[in-house]
Amino acid sequence: MRFDLTALKYLTKDDFRVLTAIEMGMRNHEIVPVDLIQSISKIRNTSVRRILANLLKHKLIKHTKIQYDGYSLNFLGYDFLAIHSLIKQGILVQIGTKIGVGKESDVYLCYVKNTNSEISEEQYNQIKENILTENALKEQNRQKKLEEKNNINDENKETEEKNDEKNEEEEKEESSEEEEEISYLQNDLPKTIQTVVGELTIACIKFARLGRTSFRAVKSKRDYVKSQTHYNWLYLSRLSSQNEYKNMKGLYSHGFSVPRPYGYNRHAIIMEYVPSYPLNKVEEIKDKNTVYHKMMDFIYKLGTNGLIHGDFNEFNILLNINKPDEIVVIDFPQMISIHHPAAENYFKRDVQCVKNYFLKKFNLTFDEDLKFSDIKQIGFLDQELKAYGYKKEEKKKSEIKNEELNEEGNEENEELDLEQQLDYEKEMIENMKNIKMEEEDKKEEKKNKKMTKEDIKNKVKKMMNKQNKIHVKEGKMGNRFKGKKDLSNKMAIKNA
Repeated sequence: MRFDLTALKYLTKDDFRVLTAIEMGMRNHEIVPVDLIQSISKIRNTSVRRILANLLKHKLIKHTKIQYDGYSLNFLGYDFLAIHSLIKQGILVQIGTKIGVGKESDVYLCYVKNTNSEISEEQYNQIKENILTENALKEQNRQKKLEEKNNINDENKETEEKNDEKNEEEEKEESSEEEEEISYLQNDLPKTIQTVVGELTIACIKFARLGRTSFRAVKSKRDYVKSQTHYNWLYLSRLSSQNEYKNMKGLYSHGFSVPRPYGYNRHAIIMEYVPSYPLNKVEEIKDKNTVYHKMMDFIYKLGTNGLIHGDFNEFNILLNINKPDEIVVIDFPQMISIHHPAAENYFKRDVQCVKNYFLKKFNLTFDEDLKFSDIKQIGFLDQELKAYGYKKEEKKKSEIKNEELNEEGNEENEELDLEQQLDYEKEMIENMKNIKMEEEDKKEEKKNKKMTKEDIKNKVKKMMNKQNKIHVKEGKMGNRFKGKKDLSNKMAIKNA
């Protein structure tokens, strides 16, 4: 599907609410019913129908009526949600051209802010309008023209092909400017690339695309899938990016030669752009021995920290343009612990991939051989990152050493702190006594205020006696009044 972000500036808050409602509904439904979308988004039915039609027009969702009327997200709609949240976080500013396509991801150039902070609605609207760079807009227009070409009738093909040739010549002139900016995609490597432009920094945004025809056996190859019974490709892409960001952040903080992670959301990761060239596209290396040993050292250093890359090959290694002897390693979603049952097999495969590359590309062999038995774990990054297969029972040696040092320091300071501790305990005991005394006083006051059962019974009896006396008096008064009535009646009869 074409990566077209022109519709982003036309979407409103309600549109994104409906998209998030479909995303939430897809946790338990492959196709989300309209009633469920309405209940999650809390928007009226008529408005939801109108919004769904708009999203369907921009090809952000799919519509099916086989079993019931429902909708589901596609990767473009998922991209919109990730980009929307990254802009709101104040990380992402612009997206540029595509610089890499893998079996399970797409990589684009982007611009990020040097200082991450949440933005206002006005700033958000400005970024939405200018989310695409000029080069990205040119790419989108070129892709649209190619799609139009495929839909043209056979009768008009000859005449329109001539016009297309003219347009292609114009595009070649325009693309010459693109090639200067993104010349690292060509065979010739530029000397330097400016990564900081004013308040912005050039970075890369990686969208996970699990489920492609070239990479369908995810359930058997990834440990983060085996615990899931119900899943879809969007959710698996999210898990992959989450795992990769966690691993990349841990490695970067411990000084490994990996890109700096800026942030992530859903299936998108923003990382540092390193002016580099993929090792599989490099035709010549000045110092092959140093590059080979640095690659082996990286594998060994990972192993001593309790980790194995699992996919260490020429496609996931970059050569720095400014420093051609330095390597940068990418792609970490499949990284496992050294205690994983399949750790030795993955380790041997990583080492063999490096050897095969130098043998096939440069016809070089090295006598030195890195073995799995040679690795002695010193660091415990696998426990920090909770890599698949790590042992929970073992304690980190660094933590044990810190505990021992703290115990030694505490023994020296125990004598000095005893008096302070005794004073503190005395104060605490006195405070507790005062609190108890206050609580007892309050309880006594409550008891005094409360009436006993006998007092209540006596009061009730008095009230009952008073009521009985009143009723007796009312009865006597009634009888007297009746007697007077009878006398008056008799007097009236006599007079008559």
